[in-house]
Formats: sequence, C-alpha cells, structure tokens
Amino acid sequence: MFDNCPSSVGNRQFSAFTLVELLVVITIIGILIALLLPAVQAAREAARRMQCSNNLKQFALGSHNYHLDHNMLPYCLASDNRNQNNAQRRNWIVALLPYIEQSGIFDQMDMRIQGNKGVNLEFAKKNLSMALCPSDSEAATPLVTELSMAAYVGTNTAVGLTSYAANSGDHHNSTGPGYDPYYANDTYSLGLLRGVISRCGCSASFRDITDGTSNTLLYGEIIPSWCPWNAWALQSWATTCRPINYQNYRGAEMGGTQPNLTGADPDACIAFRSLHPGGANFTLCDGSVTFLGETIDETLFRAISSRAGGEIANVPN
Repeated sequence: MFDNCPSSVGNRQFSAFTLVELLVVITIIGILIALLLPAVQAAREAARRMQCSNNLKQFALGSHNYHLDHNMLPYCLASDNRNQNNAQRRNWIVALLPYIEQSGIFDQMDMRIQGNKGVNLEFAKKNLSMALCPSDSEAATPLVTELSMAAYVGTNTAVGLTSYAANSGDHHNSTGPGYDPYYANDTYSLGLLRGVISRCGCSASFRDITDGTSNTLLYGEIIPSWCPWNAWALQSWATTCRPINYQNYRGAEMGGTQPNLTGADPDACIAFRSLHPGGANFTLCDGSVTFLGETIDETLFRAISSRAGGEIANVPN
C-alpha cells in the first residue's frame, strides 16, 4: 500500500559527504590557492614594476624636452651654504613639472623664494603620484627630511617623498680621509661632477656625456624612507658608490619609519635601491628604461654612472 522506503522521493536517496571527503576537498582547495597566490602576487608586482618603469620614462622624456629649451638637464638646488637667502632648495622634479603635464602645480609655485618656504612648502607637503613607486607603500607617507626640519622651515614638517633620484656619479657621500672632495665642497662646478645631475646646482648637457647617452644612467630608483634626504620637491640624488639594493642599517639610521636626521650615514643610505625583487629600474640619458639586477658587477655599475669616464662599458639588457 505504501512504499517501504520512507526516505526516498521518486526512488532517489540522499547522502551527505563523509568527514574524510570534506577534508580532501578542503585540502585540494588549499593546494590550489597556494599554487595560485604566488602567481597572482607575481602578476601584481609585474604590473607595479611596469608602472614604475613608466614613471621613469615620463621623467626621461620630460628631461629631453627640458634640454631642448635649456640646453642642459634639469638640476637640483638642494643646498647653498654661501647664500641662505638665495632661492634654493628645489629639486630637479620641480623643474620638470611643466614637461610632465604638471604645469598647474608649477604655475602656482613661487620661484623667487626657496623651495621649502611659503606656497612652495604647501605643495611640497603633498604627494606627487608619478614620483612614487607603487611597489613601495611606505613612500606614500610624508616624512620629515633634512630640508624640512625646523632649522629650515620653522617647525619640523612632513613632506612628500619620491622614489626616484638623479644620477650624480660614483662619488662617495662623506667627507674625510679617502673621500673625494665633491660632497664636501658643495660645488656648482661641472668639473667635479662625474654623473649628470649634482646635489647642488649643476647638471650636464648631452654634449658633456661623452661616454654616450645610451651608456649613461640618468635617473634610478631609491627607497626614500631609508634615507632622510629625499623629497620630490626638495632634493633626490644618489650615487653608485654602493651596489644596488645595498642594505644600510635602517633600524639605527632611520629610527623605525621616521628618519634619524642626526645619525644617518650618507655614504650608506644615499644609494640606488628598490622593493622590486632582484634589482631596480633605471632610465638612461637616451630616454630608454632598463631593469638592472642587484648582482651587476660593481665596476660596471660605477662605469655606467659616469658621463665622461672613458670606460668601455655597455648597459646590460
């Protein structure tokens, strides 16, 4: 009269997963995630590295257009101890603003006063997005730098950083026995500059780059939170006296994420480095962009940073 299988509906029976089957499914899903996650992270880093490369490309193209107008590369006015009232303390990026589609900022700045004063300081406090590498999340946090200390601006002021620095050559960045005079002299003379843009008011023209524009570095990556001297509006320069991604004693020199302005060693922290795995992006004086590995031969690295050293050296592909 009635079906003897009360749990069946239309002759179908239902059963649940066993605990073992559920654990197997979870394990398989976990393995798939573990396999896919590195690929996703690698793809994201590749995109960030490409954006970083594009930022450098825009600076290089802007520099070529600047050179057409001024017959020289943009220069940095990071310090002038001889005349504190001079309109100094301004980075090469500021000079490039009209050439990288940032005329709106440049036109509101006052070039008659120092770069860390008045309206110029108000702009310096803000980030310039194309001056930041997307792989360095800390770079987006403004910090107090040497030129935004109370001694210069009245009170310690956090300013926007930059992930890119001009190539000043292979100079050591300290004074004393065994060091060259470039850093100490605060010179405006092109004669002592082995790179293409100095820290203090001089830069090369393309005719000065006798080693060849395709064999000479123009700009490269830095990690600004590792060094208290980098801000997009105030200064950013580096040398090749240390290898790419040289690990300075960040804890002792930086005091965590805030620069220790009295304890940092300029010879250790003013160097080219990045958070990209294995190396850093650079642009050459001919406008091309390349990625240099951190294992590059140090002699070659120094050679391609000099503009007129006479070395027989080619930039690695």
